[in-house]
Amino acid sequence: MRRKKDIENLCRSNMRAIVLVAVSLAIALLPMTARVAQGVDAIANWPDLKVLLHSQADTKAVTLSRGTNLILDARDAVLAPDLELLQVDDVTNPTVVVPANGVLTFAVDVTESMYVTGTMSLAADPADIRPGLRAYVLSDNTVVGAPMIFADLLPGRTQVEFDAPGEMPDNKAPLRTWRLDLGRHYISVAGPPPYIGRDAGTFQSLELLGLGTVPQTPVYTFADIPDPQFVVEDPIATQLGLTFDALRQEGVSFAIIPGDMTENATTAQYKMLANAITAGGGLPVYGCIGNHDSYFTTSRPDALAIPGLFPTGDTNYAFTKGGIRFVVCDASYWQTPQGEWVDYYSPEMVTIGMGPDGLQWLTDTLAADTTTPTIVVSHYPFQETPGPTQCGYIISGDKGELHEGELQDIIKAAPNVFATLNGHRIFNRVETYQNDYGDDITSHQAAQFGFWPAGYKLFRVFSDDDGVHLESETRLADNMGYRHYGTRNGTRIPLSLSWRISTSDGLDLVCDPEGN
Repeated sequence: MRRKKDIENLCRSNMRAIVLVAVSLAIALLPMTARVAQGVDAIANWPDLKVLLHSQADTKAVTLSRGTNLILDARDAVLAPDLELLQVDDVTNPTVVVPANGVLTFAVDVTESMYVTGTMSLAADPADIRPGLRAYVLSDNTVVGAPMIFADLLPGRTQVEFDAPGEMPDNKAPLRTWRLDLGRHYISVAGPPPYIGRDAGTFQSLELLGLGTVPQTPVYTFADIPDPQFVVEDPIATQLGLTFDALRQEGVSFAIIPGDMTENATTAQYKMLANAITAGGGLPVYGCIGNHDSYFTTSRPDALAIPGLFPTGDTNYAFTKGGIRFVVCDASYWQTPQGEWVDYYSPEMVTIGMGPDGLQWLTDTLAADTTTPTIVVSHYPFQETPGPTQCGYIISGDKGELHEGELQDIIKAAPNVFATLNGHRIFNRVETYQNDYGDDITSHQAAQFGFWPAGYKLFRVFSDDDGVHLESETRLADNMGYRHYGTRNGTRIPLSLSWRISTSDGLDLVCDPEGN
């Protein structure tokens, strides 16, 4: 009896071993099938999913050179169907549905630095043509396309109805012209956040054209990262630190945060900011005071205590880098009903601004140098023209959110101010307006880091006989799980917020030195 039972136990043990070997062999032989059957945290999952996604896309890599073009279909890509799964699927048909929370990725080898443009064909589902984002197209982390469904205002309405159908979009959507340097890059078509409630559509083709223009070597690069505005350490502060470190490794010279570095301006939150900067491994980070950074009398001292954040020891300051002077304004002093300007908030405050002392400082600072090309930085918008965005959502151009009066007059009177940077408004926007001499000032507003779509801007600085020029691109944090789940609105991204990734027909996504 004992011998029979021993034999049965041995058989069961051998059978379990055979099953384990078979499962392991199946995983090894089928690298492009599900690795994890159950959902996991998307933010924690992304680093491993990214490695798997890129390694499988590498098996289908294609080559792009200047003056050549590629027409790719879905079989040239691999698909991660859900950010909550460690899963990458091969695509065997020429078309494929890109699901919400999914990403379709191509590997492209670039033989030399070049500018690239192209189109993507993506068929919308006629059953859901609500206005708003369909998909976003990434070149590595740079947004090069954000096709949307457009809707006109309904009669008698002043804002788009996101639950009503819009216009059926064309399948073919243009991509912006962007820069790719030598090496392997990953072009991805990402579905919208799952809370929007629809797939991206049916992907049909991607056409890439390598332009013949030879890119210049920039003098340096810098990043503009507005409104991290975190309340707790994770995940925003963690992703901010990782972003700082990635920029440092890329060779970016510095980053600037144009306000709302914290949410409540507490000592604890400024310590979180300091930790995120430390995690950047030495990347210089410059600060700017926003309304959320100035609630208490302790707030500015806490900000000034962070090494290097305000290099002159004052929250109004200027510095010069590579032929550009940056003038950073603290426009977040509060005015009492009695007209006094103070450095703390209380509910009876009537407005916010630089105050007379700040305006005088700005006047004197700009007047002291009227030749060096200058960028003025503040938390609040300098320019915002009302009108429809790409999906029809109406931007109000709310004057209550804008710099007005004396500050604008001071800036326009300076002949060498050619650009402004700001945060505060939570959406991506680029506009131009004129100074008193008829020259353009370009207003750059980035999609904020602590809110969907978790964006920032990367600027390349060029210098030639015609002066200093900027080339900008919109980037997203290098964690798709964070974009969809980890920002302050990450678990409630309705379709009515999706337009924030791009508002001005793509010009806010990528802008070359000529302003195109």
